[in-house]
Amino acid sequence: MIYLLLSAVLLQQATAGLVGSSKCSWGPKYWCATIPQAKECGAVRHCIGSVWMKENVPKDTDEVCDICKNMVGQARDTLQSNQTQVRY
Repeated sequence: MIYLLLSAVLLQQATAGLVGSSKCSWGPKYWCATIPQAKECGAVRHCIGSVWMKENVPKDTDEVCDICKNMVGQARDTLQSNQTQVRY
């Protein structure tokens, strides 16, 4: 019985350091799948420079997207103008 228990403990310790046991050892496919995963693996800079900046994202031609872009542009222009600054 002790031999079986000792074997189980040793097996657990031996497999703890195996390649692939940590998700971050799975490589860029895992790291760069999501922002939280990139952060978890300390790979945000790598993912930005080597993966995300090189991805081809299809242009969104949805009408809702155009409305949002116009609203954001107008808000940016208003905030950058002197109209939103407090004068003393």
